[in-house]
Amino acid sequence: AFPEDLFTNESLFAVADRLARDPNVFVLHNEDDFLLRPTDTRWLKDQFGSRLHLFKKGGHLGNVWRPEFHANLERALGI
Repeated sequence: AFPEDLFTNESLFAVADRLARDPNVFVLHNEDDFLLRPTDTRWLKDQFGSRLHLFKKGGHLGNVWRPEFHANLERALGI
């Protein structure tokens, strides 16, 4: 039961309520990340609303060097 417990207790879903209520939490992610399922995309939209920015392309962490990512990150941080 260890892997199931780890997923249940240590996943993003386990702390989702706190994150969704925290106005300082923003999510920058890529729609084409191979780990992201359509159900995950819907969940992120439901949880974070306007504090979610989904880039069309970038794969898994593939956009961290792009200017568009930096601009959104700076905006989220209030820089």
